[in-house]
Amino acid sequence: MAYASGCVLVSGRFAEGLSMGNPQDQEFDRIAKAFDLAQDGSKQLLTLSAGIVVVTITFFSDFGGHATPAAKILMAISWFCYLLSVTAGIFVLNTLAGNLQHGRMDIYLDPTRLFSIVQILVFLLALLLTIVAGAVTWL
Repeated sequence: MAYASGCVLVSGRFAEGLSMGNPQDQEFDRIAKAFDLAQDGSKQLLTLSAGIVVVTITFFSDFGGHATPAAKILMAISWFCYLLSVTAGIFVLNTLAGNLQHGRMDIYLDPTRLFSIVQILVFLLALLLTIVAGAVTWL
């Protein structure tokens, strides 16, 4: 670890106030990192969901003209699933913020965990439906 004007260099980043010896500070740092990672993961799925919807709607006119009705229905269902994933992701971020505001320092509380699981599973379902719709269209 290299010290630079009161900061600690951690993995190429400067982290102010990172404590090396106090177990209470280390516990706080661990919990803060868990919240940051949970928030970042949810944001990444939000971004991917929105991006996939934008790209597939943009190019839907290219393959939608010769797509089977089944492929069109699959794409509509996948867009709905992406919307559900985005909505669940917003709820994840809001419950994380609420947990912090109320001093509940746990990312695994029921509402947060439920919305996180829904976000991930619905995103995976939407991705699968998008792939299947593409395969049905081109086969």
